[in-house]
Amino acid sequence: MSIEIKKELFSEGQKEQLTVGVQALAEALQKISLAMLEDYVKKNSLFELKYFKNAKSIQEVLHHAFLDGKLTSLTANSAADAPLTSFCEYQLANYDGEEKEKFLQFISQVKPVFHSIDRGISFDRSKMDLPSFEEYIKNNPINLPEKTILNISENLNDYQIKLIYEVTQELIQHFSLDEFGILHMENALFHVQYFLNNKLLPRKVQKKLKKFAFRYFLQMLRDSFYYLDLKKVDRIINDLLRDFCYAVECMDLFKVYEEKEKNYPRKIFASYKAYKLFDDVAKKYASRPAICFLYRKMHEKDSFIYARDTEFRNWFNAQEYVVQLENHTDTYSKSHTEERCAMVELLYKSYGLS
Repeated sequence: MSIEIKKELFSEGQKEQLTVGVQALAEALQKISLAMLEDYVKKNSLFELKYFKNAKSIQEVLHHAFLDGKLTSLTANSAADAPLTSFCEYQLANYDGEEKEKFLQFISQVKPVFHSIDRGISFDRSKMDLPSFEEYIKNNPINLPEKTILNISENLNDYQIKLIYEVTQELIQHFSLDEFGILHMENALFHVQYFLNNKLLPRKVQKKLKKFAFRYFLQMLRDSFYYLDLKKVDRIINDLLRDFCYAVECMDLFKVYEEKEKNYPRKIFASYKAYKLFDDVAKKYASRPAICFLYRKMHEKDSFIYARDTEFRNWFNAQEYVVQLENHTDTYSKSHTEERCAMVELLYKSYGLS
């Protein structure tokens, strides 16, 4: 048995220390595998027939059973738990072998990953609070053939199952989702794309259908990662949602969502794009007149900045930009030059503001 530890998860010093821990884990799993297998075979004869077929080792038998969600462990309260999490908890409480400190350090650091793997392996959609797309549409009436709604619902279910599977496999292989992206879900939207882009549907009906599908797909992604108990997955959710919108031709919905989700001072700026432009300029320019002109133009002429002078300067001076605006900003007429105006117009085009 081998477990790969990604460089991003631990420092080089930690990785070197944990090598012993990984070996100890492999040896411990090997020692308990015989007892576990014997126990399961006694309880379920079908287990023996199915998993022994073509298996080259006991570890392979256990591995295939685990990937099917058929391998669980019984705790003191007789509740069936996922095996990796139970193994970690048992080792943390009882291990007293060689290299104890390093081994337990390893177990502590990988336990959250093992927990998510166990959740993925034992995935059961019926236990989730998320309704099917078919059930969701019933509460949001739309004039569509029942078969079309059923086809969309079934294929969205298939997408979620594949997503859970691919995320779990990535964790098993790398202990990390740093490299997880839309390539893992290649072709997973083929059937969803077909049914949502039905050209025979009236335009208004199709637009309404895509809006409902967008909302459902977003919640399905959130529920899936919540089920796996995985945090800091905003990048993955955004990538998968963008891929969905591109496939079903509703990028306008993604752009609205993206704008709402971005973190920026909404009381100061009218949009994220306006904030991004100003922030990028203010980080690089040390010219007070240029900053004053940019503020005055974005505030007075184009309404990209809401805040008036005092409120704006209070916010600006708290950002630790290159310059400080201690006194009132220069007026538009005083700070205006043709060159500055032309430069700002170019920036507007570059940042999608014109």
